[in-house]
Amino acid sequence: MTWTFPRFCVNRWTRREWITRVGTDPLMSEQTTGSKKQARIPKLLVVDDDPATAQLIRQWFAGSMEVLDAPDGRRGLERAFEIRPDLLLLDLRMPGLDGIAVAQQLKSDSRTRAIPIVVLSARHDTESKVEAFSAGADDYMTKPFEVQEVEARVRSMLRKREALVNMELTVRDLTSTNERLEQLLMVDEKTGLYNFREFQRRLKAEWSRAERYGVPLSLVFFDLDHFKEINDTLGHP
Repeated sequence: MTWTFPRFCVNRWTRREWITRVGTDPLMSEQTTGSKKQARIPKLLVVDDDPATAQLIRQWFAGSMEVLDAPDGRRGLERAFEIRPDLLLLDLRMPGLDGIAVAQQLKSDSRTRAIPIVVLSARHDTESKVEAFSAGADDYMTKPFEVQEVEARVRSMLRKREALVNMELTVRDLTSTNERLEQLLMVDEKTGLYNFREFQRRLKAEWSRAERYGVPLSLVFFDLDHFKEINDTLGHP
């Protein structure tokens, strides 16, 4: 099969030449663990009205990344919400919905806000770059581009996204652990009732509230008959 690439994005080395000269596959080397278990293949969505761009990206990342494409901004939005890609390569000049509008809508929706967006555009002017970053783009590359640089930026973005996800999971685990510890500190393990420490804390809070608003405070205290026998049988060892 003969591949015809657009003049603005022809790479200097083919992927095979890269592996031969450097000695490693630039993507697969980081996707294999010591047990030779391959990690989940990332999904890359290319939104560009030039099919040759998506064709080049798909060939370069073949075997190491699932590359999907959309021919215009509206279809790009639909696919982004449908497949939730790990990263999005976005052109600015497209018929109908342009890249700026696509980026704004993706970043304003909680379902797609975390997806990194790398702009690939023929626009070199500062105004276009500022507009893209203001819309939510995470990186900006101009055409013509070197496909090796695209790969380096894509991998950098994916590493940052993975680190962010791991950090969020860690924070979630720590929050859950802290909530369980707080529960253990204020609830009796055997009865499920608030313990004496929590009783003191709540009594102090209610006392302060009663003094602040000048309202009466009532406390009902009761005891259980033969509680020692219950505690000896069902209580703490």
